[in-house]
Amino acid sequence: MSTDFTDYHLLLRNAVVESRQNYEDLSTALEQIADDDERTEGEISATLGALAEETEGAFSAEGYTTMVEGQHGDSLTEAPSEFDKHLAPETETRGEGVAL
Repeated sequence: MSTDFTDYHLLLRNAVVESRQNYEDLSTALEQIADDDERTEGEISATLGALAEETEGAFSAEGYTTMVEGQHGDSLTEAPSEFDKHLAPETETRGEGVAL
């Protein structure tokens, strides 16, 4: 029984030691993931901001105005678009696609 007990004791001790090491490594990995996530979020925000500015510039050159967060558009009929004229040049239409 002594050898079985010693084998079992070593197995249990190794499992506890390895579990402790795994938890320590997990802690380090979670901290790294959190740091990477914050960095990635910042990079994504910066990229989206740059693209938004670029898009805003392109559309404002065409006569569109940028809406701020929480603002609602008044009407699609006010959008400066030549699209409807290309669809039906002889018929005046509104932005909703309704012929007048």
